[in-house]
Amino acid sequence: MKRILVLTALLLLVPIIAEAACTVSATGVVFGVYNPTIGTPANATGTISLECTAGSSGSGAYTIGLSMGGGANYSARRLSTGLSALSYQLYQDSAHTIVWGDGTGNSVIFNGTDGLPNNGGTDNISIYGQIPARQAVKPGVY
Repeated sequence: MKRILVLTALLLLVPIIAEAACTVSATGVVFGVYNPTIGTPANATGTISLECTAGSSGSGAYTIGLSMGGGANYSARRLSTGLSALSYQLYQDSAHTIVWGDGTGNSVIFNGTDGLPNNGGTDNISIYGQIPARQAVKPGVY
């Protein structure tokens, strides 16, 4: 009986580490109708939402990387329909200077440092998209 009590007492002293549970969702970057005769880039914004329950382990930091889209690298993201392609880019900033990717090819991963996985809550992170002006493309859904 003494062994069971000692074992039970030891188990009560072991700290419990709770892991954060997070879900990610996104609202796409929707450019709408692209007009190749307009001399200014087409801009649009989307959102990545990260919702976490509070946990107590780890640094509380997180990262979000994006793929190359339909391109061969981050400087050549492409939307396509058939054989036609429309160049576009995704950025972390509204000035369109920080290419969002996976950290390769002049792209940058988003680093969340607000402790959301530890503290719980929701983060809404904007994605800034841009299609360069005057691309000669065939009409279609890209």
